[in-house]
Amino acid sequence: MDVDKPHLHIDFIQPNNVLFERNEFVKDSDWKLLIRWWNEESHYHHISEKFILPFEVFTKKMSWLRISWKEIGTFSFTQELKEELGKQKKINDNFDKAINHNRTLPDIDWASLKLKRTPTNEQKFNIKSMVSIPNGANFSVPGAGKTMTTLATWQFLRTKEKIDKLLIISPKSAFEAWAEEEPKETFIEDIKTQVFIGGAIKPNTEILITNYEKLENNKYLNRVLFWASRQPTMLVLDEAHRVKGGGDSTRWQACKKVAEISARVDLLTGTPMPQDYSDLRNLLLLSWRNIPTSKLSDSNIREFHRGGLFVRTTKTELGLPKLEITEIPIEQSEVQKQIYSALKKSYAGSFSLPMDQEAHFRKRGRAVMSLIGASTNPGLLAGMHNEAAFLNLKWPPKELLHNSTLIEAVENYVSLEIPPKYKWLINFVDAASKRQEKVLIWSSLVGNLKAVERLLKPYSPSIVFGGTSADDRKNAITRFKNDKSCKVLITNPQTLGEGISLHKVCHTAVYIDRTYNAGQYLQSLDRIHRLGLPKDIVTRIYILRSKNTIDQAISIRLESKVSRMANVLNDFGLVQDSLPNMDEDDIFGSNSLDEDDIKKLLEHLETDD
Repeated sequence: MDVDKPHLHIDFIQPNNVLFERNEFVKDSDWKLLIRWWNEESHYHHISEKFILPFEVFTKKMSWLRISWKEIGTFSFTQELKEELGKQKKINDNFDKAINHNRTLPDIDWASLKLKRTPTNEQKFNIKSMVSIPNGANFSVPGAGKTMTTLATWQFLRTKEKIDKLLIISPKSAFEAWAEEEPKETFIEDIKTQVFIGGAIKPNTEILITNYEKLENNKYLNRVLFWASRQPTMLVLDEAHRVKGGGDSTRWQACKKVAEISARVDLLTGTPMPQDYSDLRNLLLLSWRNIPTSKLSDSNIREFHRGGLFVRTTKTELGLPKLEITEIPIEQSEVQKQIYSALKKSYAGSFSLPMDQEAHFRKRGRAVMSLIGASTNPGLLAGMHNEAAFLNLKWPPKELLHNSTLIEAVENYVSLEIPPKYKWLINFVDAASKRQEKVLIWSSLVGNLKAVERLLKPYSPSIVFGGTSADDRKNAITRFKNDKSCKVLITNPQTLGEGISLHKVCHTAVYIDRTYNAGQYLQSLDRIHRLGLPKDIVTRIYILRSKNTIDQAISIRLESKVSRMANVLNDFGLVQDSLPNMDEDDIFGSNSLDEDDIKKLLEHLETDD
């Protein structure tokens, strides 16, 4: 190296950054040129002799040094940076190998794992596939044994001395399964587990369990990081779709910090991309550290196969009995049509606003929820002034302030008629009750839940939503399961879409409404259609759709999202098992809105129906 020439000294610094330092021969103009190359993601002062940028950004753009900086001066990498680049090349190579779903899988001596339960053939394949790659992903449907399979994977890696501890990040509803039920049912030996709620972590803990919300607190995150960094740790993100938000999400960033110091990362979810390809891309960027995003392009993701980067056991392979999904078209009343038509015209402008402006996005979300509410019960829109109000929407919205007739119609709606969907629901529950059948009712709107609770009072309903206390929630579910007089459970997918099994007591569900969130819809279906059902039981799902409303636009988009995920997961039964059979003259059919959702919704708003 010529000491009297412009030179860059480039180093790797913890936790995951690259430091550039210049010597005195680097001109300010050349230094600024270099900085501009990484400008968006670097942290520097223009007059400084150094600047820092994330390692993943450096690896994407480092070719610039060889191409452009070579004409200006020289550069050198420290040994630490060379070692880190070597590790990254190995990760990239392992990723390329993992994509191969036809790779040779290892033989496993199952007796050596000291398991109480012998894995099924599907579980054995999944375990062998996951241990054959550095990071795993199990996207099997509920009931396929993802928890047991993960514990067996950990046990195998422990016997090979590749992994020591196990760290589980999961919803609180899964704490009991990870901390008590599954380890006791899976292992012959006694495993030391602990649920971390903020106190001291016991030295002998082998499996540590905590929840995503806890990691959003830096104090608790640092305690978990310290524990996981002391020994080779396998990180498991359970219900991983909860962190699909990517770099803009505080929760995703926290999980990324834990992933970076973990020896291995495994993703568990049955719905890895409920919205679009970016969901799965964001999850894999957690498990495969600093992997180039070019390897996770939409076109590459479409080529993935199960048995490669991920495994998936399908409902067909589990041998689940029949699932029938029927969409029920409901005619709007004349008053409802008038209100809905006025709302369409008022809200059309809300969806021509830029997607990247947060205030506009919130405005769209309120408009969507208002349209969903009006498609069932326009009286819900009366907000705080009405017992049937939903969410915390302001009424009247400023878009409608000029329309006093519409405002009056909405505020008087509940005194004029029972909404058509409610009428159908009353008749349906009455008939089911006479057959001694229980019914699960879903709606995303709290106002619907409360209104339906009052209407179905003769059937002794239980109700659970976000505002229900933990004790009341437990009592409501227990009553639905065990009390013969309780014929109905009324809830929303946001609250009970995960972590609960109702298939032993209920085989019928009704969706009063649905949102654009395909993940919540798919998860909620599995509450009553899962492993353990007798072969002669038919699970029946009814989806209520008000004609010529947003219900129809939502059906179209959910079909698209479910079909896209089915293609990536190589599980074409997913479409059959989650979407209704339609008549020939019918249109197929947190809010998760994307550009295609908006496009279809705009088409709906611009029709004259």
